[in-house]
Parts: sequence; C-alpha cells; structure tokens
Amino acid sequence: METVAIKSATDSYTQITTKSETALKQPANQLEDWLAILTQTYSDHPSQSLAKVIDYYINRILQDSDITCDGDKQCQYYAMRKYWHWQSQQH
Repeated sequence: METVAIKSATDSYTQITTKSETALKQPANQLEDWLAILTQTYSDHPSQSLAKVIDYYINRILQDSDITCDGDKQCQYYAMRKYWHWQSQQH
C-alpha cells in the first residue's frame, strides 16, 4: 500500500514539474514567435519605431534564463540586439 502511495505522489510531482517547466518555456517561445512577426513586418514596412520595438523584444529574450544557458543562441541574440539597437537610432 505504501509503495502505491509513493508511486502516486511521485507521478503527481512529475506531472506538476513537467507542466511548470512547459509553462516557463512558453513565454520565451512566444517572444521568439512575436519577434519573427515583428521582423517580417519590418521587412515589409521599415520604421524607426518598429526597430525600437524589435530591440525591446530582443532584450526581453536575452533576459530569459533558457537563452543564457545556450551560448550559441545567446551570441546570436547579442548580435541581433546590436544591429536592431543601431537600426532604432537611425533617422
């Protein structure tokens, strides 16, 4: 009986942990999806204000802990941030 209760508690904990991890990863994925939409919009209709919004979202993504764990992806976002910050300063 105790083994069944422990297994049930372990299974419940695993489900909760998995759901929590998925919920935490969703915002980063949503930000990346939104960034893709913004950059596509910029390619169709470039503007300084849109470049500022893109720069803002890149900074938000860089603050995410998942990105900081992935060195290659982090380097790509830093390069993007530099470019979009420059774009947002153009007149």
